[in-house]
Amino acid sequence: MKNRDRLLHGVLVSHTHWDRAWYLPFEGYRLHLIALIDNILDILQTQPDFASFTLDGQTIILEDYREVRPERWSDIQKMVELRRLQIGPFFVLPDEFLVSGEALIRNIQRGIRLVKSLGGSCQDGYMPDSFGHIAVMPQILQGFGLRSFIFMRGVSEALFRSAGNEFWWESADGSRVLAVYLRGGYDNLSGWGQPHRFGQFRGFSPDLEMAAEQLQQAVEQLSIHSRTGVILLCNGGDHMPIQAAIPSMIGDLQKRPINQNLSQAERGDHQLPVTLNLVHGSYEKAVSLMIERASDLSVYQGELVGNLHHPVLSGVWSSRMDLKLHNHHIQALLEKYAEPLVAALNQQGIPWVSHLDLAWRHLLLCHPHDDICGCSLDSVHDDNRYHFRQAQTIAESVISEAFQQLALRAGLMNYTDSFQSIIAVFNPHPQALNQLVDIEIVWPRAESNQQSSSGIDRDTSQSEYFELIDPAGKSIPFSITQKADDHFDARYLTYIQGSLWGLSFVANLLPLGIGFYVLRRVADQGIPLLFSHSSPIKNTTKNFIENQTYRIEAELNGSLKIYHKLTGRTWHHGLIFEDQPDKGDLYSFSSDPHIPPQTTGKKQAEEIQSFIEFGRSRLRIQLSLQLVWQPLSTPIQIKTDVILSETNDFIEFITEINNQSKDHRLRVLLPLDKSTEKIHASSHWGNQERFRPITLQPEDYPDRYQKYPGELPYSTQFSQTWLLAKTENNGHVLIAHQGLYEYEWMPGLNVGIPDQDFCALTLLRCVGVISREGGRIRRVQAGPSLPTPDAQCQGSYTFHYAWQFIPENTPLPVVAGQAEPFVFPFKAAQVWLGQYEQAAHLVENYVGYSLLEIENKNIGISAYKINSQGHLIIRLFNRSQQPQSILLPYPFPWRYNSKLQVRLIDLNEDVLLDIHGTDQGIPLSFRPHQLLSLALMMFMNNG
Repeated sequence: MKNRDRLLHGVLVSHTHWDRAWYLPFEGYRLHLIALIDNILDILQTQPDFASFTLDGQTIILEDYREVRPERWSDIQKMVELRRLQIGPFFVLPDEFLVSGEALIRNIQRGIRLVKSLGGSCQDGYMPDSFGHIAVMPQILQGFGLRSFIFMRGVSEALFRSAGNEFWWESADGSRVLAVYLRGGYDNLSGWGQPHRFGQFRGFSPDLEMAAEQLQQAVEQLSIHSRTGVILLCNGGDHMPIQAAIPSMIGDLQKRPINQNLSQAERGDHQLPVTLNLVHGSYEKAVSLMIERASDLSVYQGELVGNLHHPVLSGVWSSRMDLKLHNHHIQALLEKYAEPLVAALNQQGIPWVSHLDLAWRHLLLCHPHDDICGCSLDSVHDDNRYHFRQAQTIAESVISEAFQQLALRAGLMNYTDSFQSIIAVFNPHPQALNQLVDIEIVWPRAESNQQSSSGIDRDTSQSEYFELIDPAGKSIPFSITQKADDHFDARYLTYIQGSLWGLSFVANLLPLGIGFYVLRRVADQGIPLLFSHSSPIKNTTKNFIENQTYRIEAELNGSLKIYHKLTGRTWHHGLIFEDQPDKGDLYSFSSDPHIPPQTTGKKQAEEIQSFIEFGRSRLRIQLSLQLVWQPLSTPIQIKTDVILSETNDFIEFITEINNQSKDHRLRVLLPLDKSTEKIHASSHWGNQERFRPITLQPEDYPDRYQKYPGELPYSTQFSQTWLLAKTENNGHVLIAHQGLYEYEWMPGLNVGIPDQDFCALTLLRCVGVISREGGRIRRVQAGPSLPTPDAQCQGSYTFHYAWQFIPENTPLPVVAGQAEPFVFPFKAAQVWLGQYEQAAHLVENYVGYSLLEIENKNIGISAYKINSQGHLIIRLFNRSQQPQSILLPYPFPWRYNSKLQVRLIDLNEDVLLDIHGTDQGIPLSFRPHQLLSLALMMFMNNG
């Protein structure tokens, strides 16, 4: 606000911020939620001068209310229609980093759907308490027609000095929203006229003198940094009730000198105004006033992860790792496998759309920041695991059913006897790939009098040989190994009893391709034994493995020497595990300055073995880590399989941890060059350029540590699926991972290896309390000090990650394309078809085909699904910083439909405009890092 402006507009917003579950379980909070909303409705109905109440930014709490008070749903609808009850646009208030981009989109879609069903509308994105914000959020919000982003956490000192309380936040594609920074918090006028911001104030009448003083303090804090002359006064906080006296308090205080005697303090060319126009309103009203006055605002691009005025609490990226692993797996099941396979069935898949919608609801109930971040009571996260389990069961069941229907369309049937079995494989990527597939299958017992104890028919005319037929009808190499003699498995209306086998083969699939492979018993003529019973061959005398790209040798301490054959480069210390005490809490790691990190590099490995398997070699390293500061604890058992495959250039790692220790952090260190200049870390539909983080200790920065927010910069950073570290001579180290979001770019000097750097991926962070004060990163409390014994993560965990050296200067979009097949591998399943089941008609030869191919590697697929009307929804994104144009081929099978209509849609799937395709495809143009959503209206021809 310039010096010439003398009027300050203050909008007081009555609201509550409702953590659905946190330091109480869900039902404990819901008891109070019902009473709160009852009271809100009563006040809105009886006090016409009470302008409005904002019921947080999420609609789930309305659904929670309706389950208990269905009789008042019409009252809710009326107040939403009158805009006196402000709701949405989110279904739940998520942590943006720990969930996928599609999960964020489905979240807002569900929230806006309920808002519209109640006759309301949404213009503003309100996320008061999330722990930082992703760089692509403006594009998501604008894609839903939202104009602003109202937030508290994430502003850095540099951003605040340049931008103040309001600025334009812009995504890399140019999408822009008005960012409104709640400098004093979303609770800066909570408990107005009462002694504290939080607490029970039943029977306490607001003190107007106290209210005037609190208002004065809030105005002085906010107005000096207001760029529009509009400030937000937030009358509410965590689970706080409505204050019915607000209209009368505003009326009384409007008459007081506070409106005429504001301080004339100055900062640069900004100064406090002399008059305050205070009104009772909503965030919507405040943003409208800001936009009217939003001239000459700063523009900012990038993440919001600063902690100048409020803790950002990014240590939650590694709390309760099982939640993160579950979430990664189930998001992939829905986005990458279930939805595309249902879409492959076109109209026949419509009945399953509602099932997937239910699975999404279960998953989204795990995405509130206090849930997915793992920073709540143990009972809260027990509830999360229930919802994860329901979502996973639905997704896996739908995938199984879709594979069965597609197999019937292919003319495959009657393979439930003991001589043949069908294996379906799906490639979720829009480029052709070959990948080693591992699957367990049940070989059913034959209807025969001649059976062995294993359940396999011992007909004397048959030998125990198999062959595997690929989608082209050719016999291909494979490995099959019996795992169990007697096994039982059940599906709907049928079950199979027989023997359990492990099957491995290389699947070569078309882009977004589905293939059916048939395993069958044959006589031994012409079928080499190597192709059938190929058990792993143990090399007890060898401590190395190799393929055409690498030779990997295990040192006595279990670390690796990695030799890259094409360039002659060698990395030592290629696999080290580091552990150190964690005296922190679920929000922040806290080291013990008196105890240095402990590594596995100083002790001999307990066991090193190598194996030759079908299509790969494996090096198994068994380590035991006894924590020196816990001499009586059970040692941590660490078993890592290092895998070289013939189908890719990754070194893959599968690490199994058995942890019985408490209060510690376990990480795996992977090698980087000492000459590493910068790291690109993947984020939602793109990547972030990161430099070596600043590491500070309380002794280095006592002023910042002692006062609120009392939080130093975190040395750990975020990566969604991969990291790329540029090395000398234009080479790159690529690290891919599944559900391991926290990493640190760490100098080797920290672990006594000065000649190289490391990427430290956090595997486990084990602590036993929600929050405590006095940590080395964060001094202040972030919540109550309630015990969380399950957060000590005692038990067994499995982690998947990979390392690759790329010798040439490879473009980032190509790197992403190389990492994603590891992060989201082929999906394979045994297909069961009933003895009498037959397809109604064969639409096409579905034995092996491609849904959609995208030749331009800069373009990726975020969503491929059908909606309840049977329209195909395709969401594409540009990975690159340059504009891109493509001719998108018509997807199968709708490419043969002459009545196909193609429309550009927004993220809410509302139509924007028609797109006219050519005979060859659909012309599309992308801005840098832009998302584009298409709807293909599918009018299937008869016959």
